[in-house]
Amino acid sequence: MAIHGYDTGNPVLRYSKALGLETKLLPASSGTLFTKDGPIDSNLATKIRGNLNAAMSHMNNVVSQSSSSDTSPVADILLSPSSQLYAGLSESDKPKATALARALEIGWGIPLEEAAAHWSGWASGVAFAGSDGIIVGGYGKLAASLRSAAESTGKATFTLSSRISKVTLIDDTIECRTSDGTTFLGRATLSTIPLGTLKMLPQDFFDPPLPVRKVSAVSRAAVGVLEKLGLLYDSSWWDHAAGPFTILLESGTVLAFPISSSPPCLHVLVPHGLVGLPAHEIHDILAQAIAPGKIVPQPSKVLSSNWKNDDLSYGATSSPIKVGEGRSPLDFAEVARPAWSGLLGF
Repeated sequence: MAIHGYDTGNPVLRYSKALGLETKLLPASSGTLFTKDGPIDSNLATKIRGNLNAAMSHMNNVVSQSSSSDTSPVADILLSPSSQLYAGLSESDKPKATALARALEIGWGIPLEEAAAHWSGWASGVAFAGSDGIIVGGYGKLAASLRSAAESTGKATFTLSSRISKVTLIDDTIECRTSDGTTFLGRATLSTIPLGTLKMLPQDFFDPPLPVRKVSAVSRAAVGVLEKLGLLYDSSWWDHAAGPFTILLESGTVLAFPISSSPPCLHVLVPHGLVGLPAHEIHDILAQAIAPGKIVPQPSKVLSSNWKNDDLSYGATSSPIKVGEGRSPLDFAEVARPAWSGLLGF
């Protein structure tokens, strides 16, 4: 997982350094564009990227000046035949521009046809963006270090592998009960239940029930699909300086970052349209595109997520606002509001 906004204030970087963890700024390079059969001409790649930036800027400017909550999806504007996305491109090159535009779906987790154009870009002023970085050795090191630091104070304990089955407010105390009958009592409770899982909880999970307004906001907020692969190799077969690698496909755009040379490792983002594809097929796509005609070694180890089907996530990302009346960024604010007079936080 990346530290988004690495040099623009994301506090995760400060915490990581305070805990003595090694971090790394990912290259700012936009990398190389490929079709399934090889690299795209650099001039064409520059043209397509410029067109996409211009089309996105135009769309954001238009919708930000709209006084009504338009229900048009992003696809209707961005992929319109008259869109700036296709300016100056031949008919044979326009599909490449479409595929690059669909790279937005990697982070969004939903198709452009489902994202509401009216709210496009609304988070640009509030979300950490710009540069990305990583914790060397994986994000798990941060969680383990935070746990150790908390336990070392003598004021914190962690109970793992205990699934909460019910959260109840009793007078001014909150009781959290596990599936095996164990109970934890506290003056306040902070829920970090992922949005996808929160959507699937039974109605009586919280007692008293959550406010109707919050429940409605949870139902409206979208959870996107994104999976990640770590492909480790015994030897490098790519040019590290050419990364990251963006593979433009009809079924979805694949993004691969060369994050390590020892051991050689590609960190691959798999969009919703390709979720479920076996790792060896993702490898074949990368090999054919990045090193066409060459013999490429198979990965020696594969690490993969399955967030879409994991009942502790049911998705990977809080997506942009979906098309539909009543949906707005306020849904995220409502989902995050405390309940029970501030005793139950989210």
